[in-house]
Amino acid sequence: MNYYIYGLQRSGTNVIQTFIEANFNIFFMNGQDRQTPYHKHFRIYDNKDLIPQTDKENQYKNQYIIDSLEDLDKLLGNLTHTNRYIIIYKNIFSWLPSIEKWAKKCMWKTNSKMEFIEDYLNFIKKWYSIKNNRVIFVNYEDFLNICDDNNSLINKLSVFFNKEPEKNISFFEKVNCSEKFTTEKKKYYINNEYMSLYSKEELDEIKNNIIYQELMSYNL
Repeated sequence: MNYYIYGLQRSGTNVIQTFIEANFNIFFMNGQDRQTPYHKHFRIYDNKDLIPQTDKENQYKNQYIIDSLEDLDKLLGNLTHTNRYIIIYKNIFSWLPSIEKWAKKCMWKTNSKMEFIEDYLNFIKKWYSIKNNRVIFVNYEDFLNICDDNNSLINKLSVFFNKEPEKNISFFEKVNCSEKFTTEKKKYYINNEYMSLYSKEELDEIKNNIIYQELMSYNL
């Protein structure tokens, strides 16, 4: 059985992947080619025009149409349909400032909030449409609560992997492509401090948009 992890940029894929590999002795089979289904940021949704444009032409774009989890299995060379998939996501309001900062740093051409929200919506929507018991969704903020002896996510992962974690749970202050994790950074997420980055007008614009309203129907 092979495991794959997927999430949009700045969703927490690196830190959660590192945590799972260290504590559950699980190895993920994702690869580095950004335009194939092996890459952790691969978009499986149908409308490829929604994939963010970067300073490199078609850096993340792909032409794969995936109608079922079995289709994805086949693209990954799994004809027995035993692959398991972990989907990482953040609260949309904590993710937006992070992805905007990342896009600016990397000189992406895509830079509007609603374009990012539409990318996020279609990423989640497609995974929901093909998921079965071989797919698990992991929220970044729930992951942070593990540090406070909240075992609900640990139990969820244990059931999914059918194995218990190491006795002494390991955490990491620094992983690739991320700043050092600090107590202040954790409070920023747990206490919803990121909401102070939005003006009332920005929040109203987002919340009144049909893209956001559809996203909320998934109870994320």
